[in-house]
Amino acid sequence: MRRMHFEDNSAGWSGGAIASLGDLFPNTLVVEDSTFVANSAALNGGAIMASRGENVTIRNSTFTGNAAAFGGAVSAGDPESPGGANVTILHATFAGNTASGFQGGDAAGGALFAEPDGSITLTSSIVEDSTEGPVMLVPVAIGDPVPNCGTADGGTITSGGGNVVDDASCSTDQPTDQPDTAAN
Repeated sequence: MRRMHFEDNSAGWSGGAIASLGDLFPNTLVVEDSTFVANSAALNGGAIMASRGENVTIRNSTFTGNAAAFGGAVSAGDPESPGGANVTILHATFAGNTASGFQGGDAAGGALFAEPDGSITLTSSIVEDSTEGPVMLVPVAIGDPVPNCGTADGGTITSGGGNVVDDASCSTDQPTDQPDTAAN
């Protein structure tokens, strides 16, 4: 899908704007030149949740003000469904997304979250200003900063390089990455 705008959508479970579920026939979803604003999900992926064997590519897109318990903007994988998911992100911006986790302290991933069997590769993107929010459960401190990226047992987030992230949570270990740097 190209040049789409998703705003103020919500889901009672996961995938506030898009729930990309492979089920019997894994698919490939490509999102290009799109915006996701103020979408929410009670559990995973305030904007996009991918699982059950899905392959998702996100290019040249912006995610702002989205919220979920885990992966305020994007979540890959599902602990209750086999098959995992692979999400590739290129030239995207994630700003001001929120995640609540479970009763504080969890690496809920204000922007990105990889569940078991889920993987996210982040390349040439900006990730900043994630905060704790009241989505599914009551958080300890609404509005406090939370890690931009988080993983559960077996989930992975890797860098393809060229990322600017305002904390050190997104596995930004490539020479061209700029961790702990605000984009301004």
